Amino acid sequence: GVCRVLHYALIRANVSKHKRKVKVILVGHSLGGAVAVNAALRLCQTFGPDGSGCRSIEGLENAKVKIAGLCTLNAALSPRSLMQGSLEDLKQLNALIVSGDADEVVPPVASRHLHEVLKENCSSAVRHLSLPGGTHDLFQYKDWLVSELTNFICQCLTHRTASTKRTEPQKSQFPVASPTVQ
Repeated sequence: GVCRVLHYALIRANVSKHKRKVKVILVGHSLGGAVAVNAALRLCQTFGPDGSGCRSIEGLENAKVKIAGLCTLNAALSPRSLMQGSLEDLKQLNALIVSGDADEVVPPVASRHLHEVLKENCSSAVRHLSLPGGTHDLFQYKDWLVSELTNFICQCLTHRTASTKRTEPQKSQFPVASPTVQ
């Protein structure tokens, strides 16, 4: 699965040979959001919260691989499907949960519930952006989301805790209304 793919990519990048510290950020939309959440759980269990668990994995003995961030966009996932005990492995993970309140494919409540579950179990920053009028593809927020995701990824990569508060862009950038940040 995802561990095998990441393992192969890390070996190809000679991570262990150069004693690198690597941060991984998972992003997924819809069903891909569910895959990203489950992959984050599995990878955090495998690599450990500080990333040193991969030292027991062939080819990664000198590497440190940390799952630093998780972003879902209209994730098709029921938080009830996550095992409560395993969420402890996500405690150092920054998370950005994005949903459109006009999504007719994935009920927006799924993202709200995911946000609540992660907020209860993670000690790092967990943020939920609810986009008014946002449909499943979130197309009307495309430009703004590119900026938000870029900022989130940069924060995860620079060791800073992703901010739970964000300066909102000009209202003229939104087709309907400004996002709700939780």
